[in-house]
Amino acid sequence: KWDRRTLPGRASLASWLLVIIILFGGLNYYSFAGITTRTNHHDLFTLNGLSYVEKTTPGEFELIEWVVRNTDKESVILEGSLVQCEANPIGCNDWDPSLGRIAAATGRPTILGWEGHERQWRADHTILEDRQDDVREIYATTDLLKAKTLISKYAVDYIVISDSELNVYGSKGKEKFIELGSVVFERPNLLMYKLD
Repeated sequence: KWDRRTLPGRASLASWLLVIIILFGGLNYYSFAGITTRTNHHDLFTLNGLSYVEKTTPGEFELIEWVVRNTDKESVILEGSLVQCEANPIGCNDWDPSLGRIAAATGRPTILGWEGHERQWRADHTILEDRQDDVREIYATTDLLKAKTLISKYAVDYIVISDSELNVYGSKGKEKFIELGSVVFERPNLLMYKLD
């Protein structure tokens, strides 16, 4: 039997129970959703970071293997240090797995990988900005002498040209690399030049 004196207490208790159930459910949602998102859409669980590269960009995976097998450990490899982005028409250096991908996977030196990481460790950022400008100039310039000067400055041995570099730096400077060296690795939309 409903008693009007106890009805507000029961309604309050029911309201609090509902709040606790919603709160408990909301807190536990993350656990279940996290497990689901981490286990779905993954063919292979591995600690090998290159398995992702092998599946998503097999040409780059082959290039990485080629570099490991065929280059000296001190060979300097130039690769793009920017990615195309809407926020900045000249490219962004946000965290992106394609930045410094060859250097990171092979341990070979490069002029500049992920600039954001370097900024965390240096008080003076002018050297990073200078290197960013030099990388852009090497890829974009059509002036062979200017490219040779910058390549010599950093003792670059190999240059990577992929869609990533062409999207950011453009393709008008691409032709000069034929005069600077020879293609040692080629896959669709991916070239590596060894410089003379």
